Amino acid sequence: MILRSETSRVLSATVLVQALNTWAMLAIAAMAPLVAEGLAVAAVLVGYQISVMYLCAALTSVPAGGWVARLGPTRVSQLSLVAGALGLGLAATGSLVAVLAASVCIGVGYGMVNPASSLLLFARTTARDRSLVFSIKQTGVPLGGMLAGLVTPAAALAFGWQAALGGLVPLLLGAALVLQRPRRDWDRGTGTGAGPAPSAAEGAREVWCNPALRRLCTVSFLFAGVQVCLVGFLVAFAMADLGFGAVLAGALLATVQ
Repeated sequence: MILRSETSRVLSATVLVQALNTWAMLAIAAMAPLVAEGLAVAAVLVGYQISVMYLCAALTSVPAGGWVARLGPTRVSQLSLVAGALGLGLAATGSLVAVLAASVCIGVGYGMVNPASSLLLFARTTARDRSLVFSIKQTGVPLGGMLAGLVTPAAALAFGWQAALGGLVPLLLGAALVLQRPRRDWDRGTGTGAGPAPSAAEGAREVWCNPALRRLCTVSFLFAGVQVCLVGFLVAFAMADLGFGAVLAGALLATVQ
């Protein structure tokens, strides 16, 4: 199946946004013991940091559809990258309070990704190729996890964990800047700012009242919980209990992806 050039460009952009935001989400977990040592806290506390991020992502994803309708999906994708960059910049200051604030920013950015990318891709696909395109887009998650595991610990050992986080900031901001060029074309027909945004509560109620969607969401919640526990604690476990070095533990995280 050959995709149209416009669809390929949008797909490439959504994979990039997904990968960079996932990298931002997992950057601290990928070097949790190093960060914990720098903050003088226990490495297992990374679980709280991840919990804050995913809670904020979950809360953000509910109204994000309305933001996409008002601002346009490309603009919301840019905002997700800026939020992630802001969070990484805060965490790079090396303060425990800043890391908690950073977790909120990164989580908010991550919660915008799927509503924005879904609208971008849905408008440019047909029933025949939609499943393939959306599957390719979702590979941005393991790609971001691999980058977090392979690059972040090595950068932390070479330059320090704060620099490893700060070094990601220009990547996210650069991607947001690149999206500015096609934004007007890709957001055409959306983001007019006119009229009320779709009700988040109405959408949630529709999902809950549909037995099939309710079962799907429940099972997805359980699978996601297992995935988050694995990627969140794998590096800390490998270094503390298996005696792995930071780079090898990161490589294990990348392999799991």
